[in-house]
Amino acid sequence: RSFDDPTIYKDDASMRISRNYTRIFIEVAEALKGKNKINKAISLMEKCVEYIPTADNAVRYLASLYMETDQVQMWKDLLADVNTRDKRQIISIHAQTAFNKKDYVKAELFFKELLAINPDDKQTVDLLIRTYANLEQPQKILELAQQWLSIHPDDSRMRDALEAIQEQLQNQGN
Repeated sequence: RSFDDPTIYKDDASMRISRNYTRIFIEVAEALKGKNKINKAISLMEKCVEYIPTADNAVRYLASLYMETDQVQMWKDLLADVNTRDKRQIISIHAQTAFNKKDYVKAELFFKELLAINPDDKQTVDLLIRTYANLEQPQKILELAQQWLSIHPDDSRMRDALEAIQEQLQNQGN
């Protein structure tokens, strides 16, 4: 039985105990990771999430292990079972980390995931535009700006950026 079994009574004490167990799982996983046994760390954290699915920090940690080992599909599968608020937080952390590390290919993946959850997130759109600029993909910037303006036609800043991109692309074509 796992902690999400409805027959298990969850009071403050049992919730505290589950958080302590989760911390122990993470500490052991960290030690395994430090000994270059990341696959064992992943297996351990998968068990933790299976037994204590309410442990948000375990899910975040397992998600980071998946991304560290480029297991993108496992990462997506894990997040498919997470509620939207937590999913957005986890993806946002990974997106910002990838962007700061200048891993723009991964950052693009994460920002697109965030926009799938909330297409009205202007900050994510801005960061995805900066990501495309760093990847030197003006056509994708153009498409994203057009998509944004179809939803938000009064955004003058985006309209100005769109015109500048269109002009840049025309100049490259000549």
